[in-house]
Amino acid sequence: MRSHHRAIALALAACSAAVAAAWFGLHFRGRPTVVLGPMVQNVRPDGFTIVWYMHPAAPSELRVKAEGKQEATYCPASVAPRPAAGITVQRCQAEVGGLEPGRRYDYEILEVVNDSDRRVMFRGRARAAPPPEETVRVLAFGDSGTGGRHQRRLARLMETYDPDVVVHTGDLIYPRGRPEDFPARLFIPYAELLAGVPFYPCLGNHEYKLDPTETALSTFALPKNGPPDEPPGRHYWFDFGPARFVAIDSNHDGPLFAGRVAPWLDGVLAGAGDRWKIVFFHEPIHTHGKYPPADKLQWSILPVMERHGVAMILCGHNHMYERSHPLLAGRRGPAGEGITHVTTGAGGANLASARLPMPETMAAWDDRQHSFTIIDLTPEALAVRQVGISGRVLDWFELARPPERRDAGPPGGSPATAPAQASG
Repeated sequence: MRSHHRAIALALAACSAAVAAAWFGLHFRGRPTVVLGPMVQNVRPDGFTIVWYMHPAAPSELRVKAEGKQEATYCPASVAPRPAAGITVQRCQAEVGGLEPGRRYDYEILEVVNDSDRRVMFRGRARAAPPPEETVRVLAFGDSGTGGRHQRRLARLMETYDPDVVVHTGDLIYPRGRPEDFPARLFIPYAELLAGVPFYPCLGNHEYKLDPTETALSTFALPKNGPPDEPPGRHYWFDFGPARFVAIDSNHDGPLFAGRVAPWLDGVLAGAGDRWKIVFFHEPIHTHGKYPPADKLQWSILPVMERHGVAMILCGHNHMYERSHPLLAGRRGPAGEGITHVTTGAGGANLASARLPMPETMAAWDDRQHSFTIIDLTPEALAVRQVGISGRVLDWFELARPPERRDAGPPGGSPATAPAQASG
């Protein structure tokens, strides 16, 4: 049986390489071409970063101008070689600043032909991070990177929800996070989203099959504001609209979290002011799926999050959807208090069944179809829908400020679908 699974994995890897090779073949026309990306990264109130991959190598730059304006900003690109699908591509990164919060900007990726000649290789649009008073839509999902039909179908459905920001709860690239698998399992399925919507991942266990510093982390341009003495990108935070988001790399042991991550997390959450606080990482603390709860996180960093009033924790690892009631110290909290734990690990990989019966701490679950999470955030309310690959809303809930629980139905006034409670 084990050899049979290995044969299937090898066949899937070969198919992935073939898809990536075909993609590159279609895009090469002799002249420098953007073959992967672009990807919007590290969005700030006054700027953002654009990452793209070219072949063959050539000088390039980014041109940015406000929507409807003539004045443009030119940003040279830093470059680095990167293997992909059997060839070496040129990774390019350009950062632009001096922008207005929340405003949309047109950008162009240009080949620098000579001192006086530029050739447009790509046109896109991105947005500076909105201020705290603006409403934003968040897309969250994890355990996606197979390159298979479920991942691709979900990606098309995600686009229709027009998110403002994407957070990924880990396991971006199966089975081992190899650079050559990134085209077919990240860049191609999410091309439309990546070019205009900031994408913030955390590392899953499959990113640790290889050295993550040289694979997943070097693909992105993530905020470098993590704990001292920790590699940049493994833990970080960013503000977007009315929320502060914190990403944590859960692939370590409890003493590291207690000694390095917890003190840093305490300061990050304390500095969030009255924004919503949302934390995301791969291994869930409260779950009843195939993999057990991450006890190392429960004793090391969960008390910090509870003390600072984190509203929601987003995780993956278990290939299903599940949601807890708001919890404090492992029990249902008083009305309006506690953290809602959401496992959104049905992003494309094979589904895994819940372990039944579910404990009373769990409010809803679905282990029968692939899905993703949509979070609509205002300064006063947080409304969440879990959307299945069928297009049906599998579950919804809402949190309000001042803290009181409201169950008035899903956003838009459509009839509520009863929370799924699948038996697997």
